[in-house]
Amino acid sequence: MVNINIVPPLIFIAFSAFPLLVNYFLKRKYKRLIEKLHETEDDYYHQFIFVSFINFDCRQHLIDKRECGEHCSYNYQQTLVRFMASAKSSICLCMYTFSMRDINVELIKAHKRGASVRIIADQIMLKTDVAKHNLTFLKNSGVPLKVQPNNQSMMHHKFCLIDKEDRDSAKMFFGSMNLTTQGLVSNFDNVVLTNNSTMIQRFSEEFEELWANF
Repeated sequence: MVNINIVPPLIFIAFSAFPLLVNYFLKRKYKRLIEKLHETEDDYYHQFIFVSFINFDCRQHLIDKRECGEHCSYNYQQTLVRFMASAKSSICLCMYTFSMRDINVELIKAHKRGASVRIIADQIMLKTDVAKHNLTFLKNSGVPLKVQPNNQSMMHHKFCLIDKEDRDSAKMFFGSMNLTTQGLVSNFDNVVLTNNSTMIQRFSEEFEELWANF
């Protein structure tokens, strides 16, 4: 038989301890969430490229193939070239227009070493001499490509997926900049380079949808 004299103290202790227990478990849960968040954050990187006033004098640096500092347009160009050159299995380039010769060279190199290279561009590629030359050069080299067929709209994306099928090496870049000299030295533009898997998955879905419908 329970001694009724000890029931009130037990109830008091229980009520007093309950908030402490709830607080303890909530803190543990919060700590685990923070640790998980940090693990997620540490799991990917991002790098930014911003083209601004300091790049407007860098045109000659692209010709001379020399950099004037960390934020030089030539340094930015080589960052993107190396990014593409690192592709092991695939490159999916979706770009409104592009005219960088070094980018073309890397696309063809990747194609020749057996990587799957696919390109989606806008009709503007067929209307300007430099872009049309690039398109023809890539097509004649056997690189699969598709051009946005609708005259009433633009394929205005600017992104590139590298090894998107391989979780360990998948990465991408995206932003406002076309892969052109003007984009590097004349416009206010940006590029973000990352291996964030969530972003890669979403952009991959967009690329495959466009590829299937163009």
